[in-house]
Amino acid sequence: MKIEIRTGSDSDISHIKELINLLKLVGVDFDLRVLSAHRTPERMINEARKLEKKGFILSVAVAGGSAHLPGMTASETLLPVLAIPVLTKNFNGLDSLLSSLQMPEGVPLGVLPINDSYSTFLFILKLLNYLSSYILFDGNIYEKLVKNLFVEKSDLFLNIRKNLEKLSKKFNYLKKYNVSEKIIILIDDKIKNKCESYYKKIIQQKIDLQIKLGIEFFVYHFDPDNIEDLLLDIKENNDKSSIIVFEYFSYNPLICKISSSLANLVVHSFVLDKEENIDFNLLLNIFNKKNKFDNVTENLFPNVFTGVNRIENCFLFLLKIIATKNSKIKNFLKNYKKVMKKKVVKIDKEVKLKTKINNFLFL
Repeated sequence: MKIEIRTGSDSDISHIKELINLLKLVGVDFDLRVLSAHRTPERMINEARKLEKKGFILSVAVAGGSAHLPGMTASETLLPVLAIPVLTKNFNGLDSLLSSLQMPEGVPLGVLPINDSYSTFLFILKLLNYLSSYILFDGNIYEKLVKNLFVEKSDLFLNIRKNLEKLSKKFNYLKKYNVSEKIIILIDDKIKNKCESYYKKIIQQKIDLQIKLGIEFFVYHFDPDNIEDLLLDIKENNDKSSIIVFEYFSYNPLICKISSSLANLVVHSFVLDKEENIDFNLLLNIFNKKNKFDNVTENLFPNVFTGVNRIENCFLFLLKIIATKNSKIKNFLKNYKKVMKKKVVKIDKEVKLKTKINNFLFL
């Protein structure tokens, strides 16, 4: 299973050197390439469209200051795309983060913390574990891996490398993988009370997908008081289930504890009431960990974020992952993309017509 790593320039590579070293350490097959969204847009788009045919299962795009590379890549492929925002001089990475994080609904992008190679590496391992036909590592091994992430000679890395080598020899095509389509939805209790319209949207999205795709959803509500029991239950009973988390945007996000404690694949979205303004200092504090790992489990975010109030994109990003082996879901995403395109074209025609009428009236 091969992944692509794309950057807009060679200078961006320095921001992900730890990721490259860790992927080499465990033997993950990847291609590193420079594809500028601004200087080589046609080449960047063409390469994004060819990813699936070339056998890739994932694209990791480094998001520079203007950060157009990840989003444009995500718009041109059905494969999941990760964005690693770069730490910038003038804005501390907030520019890279926001332009990646707030993608329009319908074009999902999985965003990692700023300059965070370690969380990205762990998410990639979780993805490979999820897509494999057997368990590469369970929750107990994952917890040990998190604690030994900076011990390069750890036997854990060697064992994962051996498992990945077995996997690549035994299976040649993604269609042979058996992926669980059981999805756990964790909803912060505060959302129901403070963001009722978004809560209804979450439930409606779940119902629609359940009817259209037959996916099994399990909905749990959580708060700080019951989170430990909930995590224990998931660890014991749902090794292969993927998890979607909708959490109210607050000063003490629980997502870190959730994603660092579980070997499961985790996709996350913050939810905020329409009347509330985002606190950018808080957002930057959450996403800019500056790789200071005094307490590893509290600083790693091995999950992806799909934006603030981007309910649809949270579901769609996970569907992109499942679609790597599920033709029914892949066709659903293809049709979804066509419907989005038709809507934009229709709006464009309506705007042109209104403009002509208005020009005629004011002659």
